[in-house]
Amino acid sequence: MSALRIQLDCEMVDGSIFSVVTSTRDLAKLEAHTNSPDSFERMPVTSMRYMAWTAATRQGLTALTWEEFDEQLEDAMPPAEEEADADDDGLDPGQPVAPASPSSRSAKRRAST
Repeated sequence: MSALRIQLDCEMVDGSIFSVVTSTRDLAKLEAHTNSPDSFERMPVTSMRYMAWTAATRQGLTALTWEEFDEQLEDAMPPAEEEADADDDGLDPGQPVAPASPSSRSAKRRAST
């Protein structure tokens, strides 16, 4: 398993927003809490919320219990990919793009005919 570091932007019902970075410590707490090594696969939303809470607690960003945090957490999601806009070359990812040049294999076939 690779290192599990996920940045989560947490929005609370009062409108406050903060970011946390999860680690394998938070995944281990999730697995212990649910008594299941595959809880992230079975319950991805609850798992992300729980890991946001454990990371926020570990990082000193909340003193709420899990139940209180879960009631007050509006959303916990990875940040929007704003850098995708910077890399935008005007192409629609849903539209196929013709190759810039024929492959060497097809060029050889045409040359031999």
